[in-house]
Amino acid sequence: MKRCGIHRSRLCLRLAGLALFATMAAAQEAPTINLSTNNCIVRFAVPVGGKPVQGSPTQIAGWIRFNRAGDLNSLQGMVVINVADLTTNDEDRDQKMRDVCLEAGRFPKIKFTLERCRITESQAVLLTGPLTIRDVTRLCVIGAQYTEDADRYHLMGGTETKWTDFGVHDPSTFFTKVKPALKLHIELWLPIR
Repeated sequence: MKRCGIHRSRLCLRLAGLALFATMAAAQEAPTINLSTNNCIVRFAVPVGGKPVQGSPTQIAGWIRFNRAGDLNSLQGMVVINVADLTTNDEDRDQKMRDVCLEAGRFPKIKFTLERCRITESQAVLLTGPLTIRDVTRLCVIGAQYTEDADRYHLMGGTETKWTDFGVHDPSTFFTKVKPALKLHIELWLPIR
């Protein structure tokens, strides 16, 4: 009987040690950073006629985190934009873009999921993951440059794609031809610790 008590005590000590280790490991996980227009900028440009029409969302949501504190190679996250928040500062054009081209009533969100961040060279990274516009999801690779100061990273980059690849309706009119090119630009400010 005494021997059984010793084994139980050792088992209890081992379980307590595992629980303490798990608690310490969880405490060292990097916090999730909520994204907003305070720490994330997204812009887009579409060539119309001879010049680009530029726009951006008025609101941004999502999250980002380092799976290993301060290590850009471990960065993951998600940027979510409500189609209703997209603007080019022309209400008639914006209404057509949101309601006709992007069909905000059926497809209210645009989403980019950052699955992988890889440092490619000094001060450069590739941000890779699925981009969903309307009901079409395609792999998106964003090339970015980054700077680092004492307490944060600043990432700035972009990519080009075709809005036609996402099933977006052609907004061209008889007088104005919209080319199917779409330039995306993103900036992020992230605390290192």
